[in-house]
Amino acid sequence: MKTHKLNIARIISIILGTLLIALATNGINIPNKLLTGGVSGISILLHFLFNFKVSLLVILLNIPIFILGFLFLKKTYLAYSLFGMLMLSFWLEVTHEFVIPVGNILSIVLIGGALHGIGTGLIFKYDGSTGGTDIIAKIINKYFSINMATITFVINLLIIALSIYFFDIDIAVLTITTMFISSTITNFAVDGLN
Repeated sequence: MKTHKLNIARIISIILGTLLIALATNGINIPNKLLTGGVSGISILLHFLFNFKVSLLVILLNIPIFILGFLFLKKTYLAYSLFGMLMLSFWLEVTHEFVIPVGNILSIVLIGGALHGIGTGLIFKYDGSTGGTDIIAKIINKYFSINMATITFVINLLIIALSIYFFDIDIAVLTITTMFISSTITNFAVDGLN
């Protein structure tokens, strides 16, 4: 029988990373009508359209994704992803009234992108996940050898298209800029200067 040791560094990175993502989401993105990538971005969009709780939507939208993951991915990865998704939902709920008081567009995209990027980088550095599109990308990568970054990029393009459709081009441009900053910082956190 195989035993699995809990990886304390992985757990701590998921807890801290999801807290930073929640602070970016509630503190910057939602007050400024910006979306993020993946399931969180779809959850924020549904929040804007129907006033649903983002924390609850993250869980509900992840249920079918985790069922697929259970069928196709390693259980250890899924266990840490489930923990990540639940921690993200927890922090989104705990910080839902937290707002970072910024009014300058440059500050909005830099602070939002930096917080999100550092949080995501912490999680990815220790092979963690918050579920959602990470699981979808991992399944497609495993069976079709399509790069995970490409899959995530395509999903995020769809979210940006929805942002343009439901809001306006200015919000979409700010969303893209925030995503770019977040992605750049995530890559730096994971890979360093390589």
